[in-house]
Amino acid sequence: MTDLARLLRRIAVTVVGTILLTVGVVLLVAPGPGIVVIVLALAVFAIEYEWARRRLREAMGLARSAAEKTATPPRLTASGTSSARSQRARLATRIGC
Repeated sequence: MTDLARLLRRIAVTVVGTILLTVGVVLLVAPGPGIVVIVLALAVFAIEYEWARRRLREAMGLARSAAEKTATPPRLTASGTSSARSQRARLATRIGC
């Protein structure tokens, strides 16, 4: 790749990444997928910049961790009902409903 092509690629990546990052920050306060757009901006920056590759790896690790935490199935009690359901039933009997 020639020096001019490399420079133009770096400029294009920087412009597109900056636009995506700006949109992502706006979407943090407006309705929309702000965090997803910010991660997308990091992916674009990662094409050219090592710092973005490191941050993208960290963000993906955090996303995997969050996905694993939320994907756990509900725990069942000995009776086979979910613990939340049995807790509601115990609370209802205490209140007298």
